[in-house]
Amino acid sequence: MTITATKTIQIGRSAVEGFDFIADPETMPQWAIHNVKAIRKLEGGRWEMETPRGKAILVPRYERAGGILDHEFIDSDEGVWRVSARIVPAGPSESVYIMTLPKPDPMPAEVFEAGMRLMDDELAALKLCIESRPARQSAPPRGSSAAVRLVEALYEGFRRRDMAAVFGLLCEDVELEQSLSLPWGGSYRGHDGARRFFGQLGSHVSSALTFERLIDAADHVAAVGWTEGTVNATGARFRVPVVHLWQIRDGKIARAEFYIDHPRMLEALARK
Repeated sequence: MTITATKTIQIGRSAVEGFDFIADPETMPQWAIHNVKAIRKLEGGRWEMETPRGKAILVPRYERAGGILDHEFIDSDEGVWRVSARIVPAGPSESVYIMTLPKPDPMPAEVFEAGMRLMDDELAALKLCIESRPARQSAPPRGSSAAVRLVEALYEGFRRRDMAAVFGLLCEDVELEQSLSLPWGGSYRGHDGARRFFGQLGSHVSSALTFERLIDAADHVAAVGWTEGTVNATGARFRVPVVHLWQIRDGKIARAEFYIDHPRMLEALARK
């Protein structure tokens, strides 16, 4: 019976963005940190790689339309790896990368298992590489309001960690509200209060937001989606539904109410 391993990782970018990055073999030394030191293009669509074991060959069999990233990795010591891989959408700006790797016939099982543990490191590096790139900007929906565009600009500022841009979109007397049942919850007012809120939040969790939809309600915008990340104290991972309700006044954010699935978030915070 063939021994195989299947690896998956969720990426906070669209499947199209993920495909375009992975399908460029020149990116491999950035994320295949245990196996690829350098790479160069050969004739016939093949690529020659420098690995810790010497030279190897990559034969891509990619199909953009289906998110197919199948490839062969030909290593003189380890044999031929025939890898089946896909990147599939998990939301408008999320995707899942899936790889199935059969053990090459000459390879001992214990060497294969050790290689799969290294693969976990490489997939984590791949996720970081893709998510640290600027998100591809799509045109706003036709007829989207100034309020929706304002909220989109705010989230883009958060994504870039450009807090000067974020505070430039907040009224001087902005009000922020979140339930006191969370460690960073409470009522915060003004730019100083907003700094305290963001500081409290960041001291407890490291997270990123993904939104499935923005609902335009005149001078209010509701953002429906997810927060995903880790608890700083323990490293516990979470992915929790959220709703943000934004109130607009004179072209800036006047008030925000943040709602989160409390049982799931509190369970993650309590997990050891």
